[in-house]
Amino acid sequence: MTTSPEGAAEIITRVDQLRAELDALRPLSPEAEARALQKLRLDWNYHSNAIEGNSLTYGETMAFLMHGVTAKGKPFKDYLDIRGHNAAIKFILEIIRGETPLTEKDIRDLHALVLVEPYEIDAITPDGTSVRRMVHLGAYKTSPNHVRTATGEVHYFASPEQTPIEMGELMRWFAASEGVEHPLVRASVLHHRLVAIHPFDDGNGRVARLLMNLVLMRAGFPPAVLRNERRAEYYAALARADAGEIGPLVELVGEAVARSIDVYVRAARGESIDEPDDLDKEIALLRQEIESRRGSGGVHLSEESRDFFVERVVSPIVAQMDAKLAKIASLFERAEWRVAFDGMSLVGDCRDAFIPALSKPATSCALQSVEFSRLRNARHSLSVALRIQVRLEEMQARIRSWVEPLEATHERRDAARHRALQRHDAPLELRLSYLQELPAERRDDFVQRAIRTLLDLIRHEDEASGPA
Repeated sequence: MTTSPEGAAEIITRVDQLRAELDALRPLSPEAEARALQKLRLDWNYHSNAIEGNSLTYGETMAFLMHGVTAKGKPFKDYLDIRGHNAAIKFILEIIRGETPLTEKDIRDLHALVLVEPYEIDAITPDGTSVRRMVHLGAYKTSPNHVRTATGEVHYFASPEQTPIEMGELMRWFAASEGVEHPLVRASVLHHRLVAIHPFDDGNGRVARLLMNLVLMRAGFPPAVLRNERRAEYYAALARADAGEIGPLVELVGEAVARSIDVYVRAARGESIDEPDDLDKEIALLRQEIESRRGSGGVHLSEESRDFFVERVVSPIVAQMDAKLAKIASLFERAEWRVAFDGMSLVGDCRDAFIPALSKPATSCALQSVEFSRLRNARHSLSVALRIQVRLEEMQARIRSWVEPLEATHERRDAARHRALQRHDAPLELRLSYLQELPAERRDDFVQRAIRTLLDLIRHEDEASGPA
């Protein structure tokens, strides 16, 4: 594969000069660095997904990533794609900070982050028949994934049998090229070779652009945002690379890096980093936020969003609590779960069906309780409850937990809540946007604090009851 000498050499020189200007301004203030990276991450998330047909506008992408706001009528999967891509960028940054060599496992893990969950796509068999195929996370293709171009021709990629071999060759080239090729060339070649192999059933373009930016950022350049409005030029550059000419792709990537360096330079100088149409995007974002607060229907919480939140956030919390609560239940003569939503109330033995009960509500507000009655071997009758409230709002969800003694006065209940606040310094509450994963450490902290608060209440109530 050869480069186009004039164009590629010119853009490489220009990018190196611009980087020298930026380096002269370093170190950037933390605020300037954060402003520049935030804008480029938003641009990167939007454009890389838009190239693949994502229907969210820039303003909708910003509203979702910055505030968790979802727009009415947009496909649920489009939001998953944005969330997955944003998580993949964070993974790329972790690899860069870790300074470890890129591995095939990293690439497969990156693919799993981008796609979020398995789904079906349209595909073409070797004889040209259209079929549906399941896309698996982080797994190389097991069937041909050729695509039909705009002209009706079939573009052929590596076969499933060739894929592991070609990926191994790609990784060996990548390791050998470090310090030999200019980062612009190295990033462009890596991008093209991965797309040419097309190792996954879907998501290859997004993964290739992420890896391209890993190379650039590890070499000290900012990320290259290949813009959706230049998609035709981008595809043409990839086609030229198929014919052995990497130069046009190097030029396109270099121009994108130059724009990103300019963002950092303006941020370092305290200048505006907004583009001419950014004001229109801000106006659209403000409109979405106002409509959300006024409940005008501009922001819509779909059933899919609710189901995703309950499945990925609420159910894991309850599943983790359940094992602990079962042990506490053995201390009491009776233990029941209760759930109330939409005017309905369900009751059952918490050893039978506590978890499924909490997974049911997909309405605006649901209250879960586990009530423990008559502590065994206690000096007096002692009953307590652990409450969990799930409130689904337009822009975010809230999960609260508290404990209280049963059959007690308001004063005793208030005193119990006050003791819990004193112990933990903050209410037991989680606030999350929809489609946001709850990190394991936050879930663990929430569950442990809730259980400890319950234990504190049982111990205090038993001690306060005095001698029998």
